[in-house]
Amino acid sequence: MNLRIGIDITDCKRIRKIYEAHGEKFAHRVLTQKEITYCRTKYKADPIPCISARFAAKEAVIKALGRFVPWKNIEIFNIETGEPRLILSGKALKLAESLGLRNWKVSLSHLEEYALAMVVAY
Repeated sequence: MNLRIGIDITDCKRIRKIYEAHGEKFAHRVLTQKEITYCRTKYKADPIPCISARFAAKEAVIKALGRFVPWKNIEIFNIETGEPRLILSGKALKLAESLGLRNWKVSLSHLEEYALAMVVAY
């Protein structure tokens, strides 16, 4: 069995500065529309920690894959219980399949200053 992990911590202040400088351009470059809508709806007062957590998750997936893939080939969503899940598409899916990685688990955590994500693939 092939087992891979990825972990990333992101400084929310850094993401906030990028978002303030580039606004929607940054969000639409890194996140899918579904992710943007979720963060803005669930965290109306301040979506930046949510956006940062998804950014960290995508970085963690890239680390687990061992190679950069397009940001939007990785989508993080939450099921009804609130548990995060991820879907791969395009180059990310092809690379994962070539590595024998068919199952993914993701864990997210965020505070005002930092967001953390860990993924396990097998």
